[in-house]
Amino acid sequence: MMSFISRTVAACLCLVLLGCVAGQPERLAIDPRYDSVAPALQVYMERVRTGGERNAVLNWEEAGLAALELGDTDTARSAFDEALLRIESVFSDTEAAAKARSVWYAESIKDFKGEPYERAMAFFYRGLVDMWDGDYENARAMFKSGLQQDAFAEEQQNRSDFALHMFMIGWCCQMLGDYTAADEAYGQLREFRPDFATPSRDDNALVILETGGAPQKYAAGLEMSELRFRRGATQGVSRVDVRGLPAYPMEDIYWQASTRGGREVDRIVRGKAEFKVVQESVGKVMTQAGTAVMASGMRKDARKETKYVGAALTLIGISQMVMAANVDARVDARFWRNLPNRIHVVTTHVPCAATLPVVFRDGSGSVVQGGATTVRLLPAGNGFLGRATFLSSLLYGQ
Repeated sequence: MMSFISRTVAACLCLVLLGCVAGQPERLAIDPRYDSVAPALQVYMERVRTGGERNAVLNWEEAGLAALELGDTDTARSAFDEALLRIESVFSDTEAAAKARSVWYAESIKDFKGEPYERAMAFFYRGLVDMWDGDYENARAMFKSGLQQDAFAEEQQNRSDFALHMFMIGWCCQMLGDYTAADEAYGQLREFRPDFATPSRDDNALVILETGGAPQKYAAGLEMSELRFRRGATQGVSRVDVRGLPAYPMEDIYWQASTRGGREVDRIVRGKAEFKVVQESVGKVMTQAGTAVMASGMRKDARKETKYVGAALTLIGISQMVMAANVDARVDARFWRNLPNRIHVVTTHVPCAATLPVVFRDGSGSVVQGGATTVRLLPAGNGFLGRATFLSSLLYGQ
């Protein structure tokens, strides 16, 4: 009996030590050329370095989009390439992924790849860089890959429905002069956006407008094991006009985030939460029972084995509670913080590169404070491309 109790005590100590082990992410070595990026991008590069491989995809995505905001397409290109290289890699056999599947580690310990909408948007922005380079073939491939990432959901009813990527595929085909493929892509788009008017074949300029803040993830439910979303800041913007033309509200990023099917990992973290609750309950019951048995074993007329049985029950109960305390069922709530809330598009015809007036309006049609700006069209192969944003300043520098 005493050897059994000793073994139980040793097991408890091992579990306590296991729960105390914590590691810091290793610094990520990056190309020295990033040392010379604009000062506004230095904070993002430092996050890439200090965040380690576990946060590399997320940090490269945020750095790439920040670079795109500054018009630094070279840095944006390489940053998104770093992110996409990791997204397309297989993580299922790595030690970090194995830990995330076990009951002892939080889901957030795994290498971040993002939810389907985040991975799709990484391909979207990389495709935009190709469009600025005039490479519509590679841009189209990027948008198709983004559409495929959107299809990676567990439930069949959540098959690919990312209208933004369908439109971009159609536009690339149009710029390549492949009107049959363009009509096919626009036809697929109209299944999800029936009121969208197909661009004229004379249109040669595309303006992309982004409003609001990124959808935010947070943990909720039993043992924080449920991943939920809240809409980011909208800043009161409902519509956007470009040169008097109403831009079409092509995509709601929050809707894409919050309507995904159940993830395989959700079942794992739910199992962790349930395991934790059960072990904690069993541990409490056994501890209480063991204490009561030990108390009765202290009586003069009690058999001497009684107190040993009580001690064993108590130690087993404690070990169960220690085990429960070491189970981390929290979901991974890391999210891409400088994504927009909505994306609007407008196509038109221009004879040459130009600067177009842009007005951001609220639901009543009034101009939102600070909502008048311009967008500069840049040559993009045989067409022109422009991008304007009306994003929350709180998105940056956090």
